Amino acid sequence: GIDPELVLDEMEHLVDEYDVREIQFIDDNITYDMKRAAKIFQGMIDRKLNIQWATPNGVALWRLTPELIHLMAESGCYEMTLAIESGNQDVVNNIVKKPLNLEKAVELCEVMHDVGLRTHAFFQCGFPGETIENIKDSFRYARRLKVDSAYFFIANPLPGTEVYDIAKRNNWIREGFS
Repeated sequence: GIDPELVLDEMEHLVDEYDVREIQFIDDNITYDMKRAAKIFQGMIDRKLNIQWATPNGVALWRLTPELIHLMAESGCYEMTLAIESGNQDVVNNIVKKPLNLEKAVELCEVMHDVGLRTHAFFQCGFPGETIENIKDSFRYARRLKVDSAYFFIANPLPGTEVYDIAKRNNWIREGFS
């Protein structure tokens, strides 16, 4: 990723030159390199940028720690979107293939709640191989989470994804869809 100091320089420029008060990180991987992310968030504090920020398209929950969440909140984060996808660990592991531990996610959501972040959880239903009971697990899991809202979407077989390849192989996609 781009050097944290360059990111901070750009943010400082936006604040100083254009009086920007809020930034939206449209980066699913903002926390992927946790040390880099911590440098950016700490730099926002050290430079006294005094801005609010959010992650509208999601963060990788498995790349968060309670310490990083506290730093995010201190640096101005007010809202996080969490692409959890499923409330069934087998679906997460074997169909979605995210390295997300659902029990750890519950704990992280509690930390987010405790530091005052608004949180939104995204789920998808109807993955190939997912059962009705798996989908019900997602609803049950969403109720356990300390989030402000939970959104449920129908899984969409986007070209270039494994879900698309499975749907294509099984003739579940109409001609001309791609």
